[in-house]
Amino acid sequence: MAYSSTMSDPRFRQKWTDKARSVQEILAHFKIEPAEISANYAGHLFQDGVPKQGIFNEVISGNPSRETIDYLDERCTEGFGHLRGDRSGAEYGADLILGWVVEDGFKLWAKQSDLTAENSGHDKNREFLRPGKISAASDFKIGVKSPRRMELATDYKGHWKKTNKWDMRDSKFQKLEDERALIFLIDAVQVKGATIDLAEKSKYGFEHIPFHFIYKKPAWALCNVRDYLVPLNYALEDLKSRVK
Repeated sequence: MAYSSTMSDPRFRQKWTDKARSVQEILAHFKIEPAEISANYAGHLFQDGVPKQGIFNEVISGNPSRETIDYLDERCTEGFGHLRGDRSGAEYGADLILGWVVEDGFKLWAKQSDLTAENSGHDKNREFLRPGKISAASDFKIGVKSPRRMELATDYKGHWKKTNKWDMRDSKFQKLEDERALIFLIDAVQVKGATIDLAEKSKYGFEHIPFHFIYKKPAWALCNVRDYLVPLNYALEDLKSRVK
């Protein structure tokens, strides 16, 4: 299939190219090459029969072809309105893929660090799921002797630095709290991270929000999130010490 490159498509704005660069930097801190991620998808197909590897490669590059933008926009526009917000279908699809790439990179980092990390979230099969098929399950089960549930959260926009808060849907937070899970935060803009341990919830500044203006339902916020973020390399070492 011949691909034509485009940098002026309004369905894939500059901020998603910037996000891709941030993901590349995160992978560099994991000591993982982007090609290692996409290679895992060789021969794998989306449910509609489209090969995954080429789509992943182009999204990671930050400069997807018009054909890839068309594909993502077609797959992720109709029926995804509530999830997309002001994003095009292509941008929403790219966000999902970039999130999967960070998860895959994290999993490879864990393996290199002699940790077991198993995907356990709703999107572990890397498909574009419509609302109603998305669960509140945590992303990973990580550890050696006593594995723990872990959620991976990434900020690509500098939102945490600006607001000093990290928000999560009420149902998701309650699930993680019940699991006494870990949350690993990655600030892609500052290349920082933090491990939040919900087994020690009282140590952190969590605040309940009765009605979240974006989610349109209750939520929780981790306040003073800037206080917990440290350089990503240090954050990874801290996580490693907690789960070995």
